[in-house]
Formats: sequence, C-alpha cells, structure tokens
Amino acid sequence: MIAYFQKEYIKTGKFDVKYSRYIQQAFQVRNSCDYDDFYIASKEDAKIQYDRAEEMLEEVIGYLDTQKTGA
Repeated sequence: MIAYFQKEYIKTGKFDVKYSRYIQQAFQVRNSCDYDDFYIASKEDAKIQYDRAEEMLEEVIGYLDTQKTGA
C-alpha cells in the first residue's frame, strides 16, 4: 500500500512528499510496537502520529472532493 501510494499519489504530485514520510514513520512505529521486545511508544509519539493522521485525512478528503466535482 505504501509503495502504491508513493507511485500513484506522491510521484505524480497529487500529494506532498511529507505524507509519504508520515506513512513510512507510522508504519515503522507500528512495526516497532508489534515486534520489538522493549519498544513502547510515548504519549508524545502517539500524539504526533495522531496529529499527522488527522492532517493527512483532511488532505485526502479535500482531494476526493475535488475528484467528485472535477475541479
């Protein structure tokens, strides 16, 4: 999913490159939480991930709205 998003939406300029970094970092945190023996995400790390997810969701919603209207 990450590679597809990068190919279809980042490289084509539909979304800013920072969203690729957001997804990669979130994936890395999730993997660390699931598979590293002693990794515990801090409250601050969780807040950062949450805020980035909200920001990206707003961007995606805006993109989808423009696709519906053909703008």
